[in-house]
Amino acid sequence: NKIVIDHNGEAYISKLKYGDYKLIETISGKGYLLDNKEYYFNINQENDSIELELLNEVIKSKIIITKYLKNDKKVELEQNVKFQVINVNNEIYKEIETNENGIAEFELPYGTYTIKQINTTEGYYKIDDFIITIDESSNKEIAFYLHDLKIPDTNEKNITFNSKIYEMSLFK
Repeated sequence: NKIVIDHNGEAYISKLKYGDYKLIETISGKGYLLDNKEYYFNINQENDSIELELLNEVIKSKIIITKYLKNDKKVELEQNVKFQVINVNNEIYKEIETNENGIAEFELPYGTYTIKQINTTEGYYKIDDFIITIDESSNKEIAFYLHDLKIPDTNEKNITFNSKIYEMSLFK
């Protein structure tokens, strides 16, 4: 028999005959991992009502951001860079900061997020906002290698820059 979970997350089966049963999940809810466990139970005269509470794990990925400063002479790690992780409702889901090695690690559950760099080292551009989507096809770990480029020294005070230049590498 198939059991369908309702919108409250509940399902009921009535009129099962006495005997041994096995319950397995064949389809998980959107954003959740399939539960591969097998649940065994027995219905008999003394035990004619069974209640099972099953929990599905949310799909999530570990995000690793490595932040660099890039200029003509060298590339160096950038520490203490703050990012905001913004959800689809335009709410700050999380704030993160790179450590002394220029790395920020955190987990994101199923969904789509905008990553916004808040600060940078003086004399460097910040990267533009970018989007991360965590879904059924996402890897367990997603690494970003982000480079802030040096603002060119023009020795002219009246020049303004309208575009933000950055390089971003994504490795799944």
